This record gives sequence, C-alpha cells and structure tokens, in this order.
Amino acid sequence: MDKKAAILGRALEQGLSKIKFQRQTGISPATFDRRMKNPDTITIGELRRMDQLAHFNDAQLLDLVRKK
Repeated sequence: MDKKAAILGRALEQGLSKIKFQRQTGISPATFDRRMKNPDTITIGELRRMDQLAHFNDAQLLDLVRKK
C-alpha cells in the first residue's frame, strides 16, 4: 500500500486539495512534504488531525498504522 496515495487520495475524496489539506492540518508545508515522503514519520497527533479532515475508515487507519 502506498500510504501517501492513500492519505492524499482520501483528502481529495473529501474535496480537499493537497495544499488545502496541508493548511487545515496545521502542519507546515516543509514538514507536510517530509511526512508525505516518509509517512511512517507522521505523529499520532498529525494523524488525528488528518483523520478529522479526511475521515479515514477504520481499515484505512489500521493500514496506515500497521503496514509498512
């Protein structure tokens, strides 16, 4: 699974462009780009904020957390 594609794809499904999604999460642009290059570095707090916007289902969240 490509975590970056899963995160940004879900945001797009919710009508959020990458830039709008990044801004609404409160994550700086540089940090957001680093997180998308290596999604395993996303903090729990950042993932919670992303989930509040993207509304991941439980399976998607488990995949983001458990899969490499």
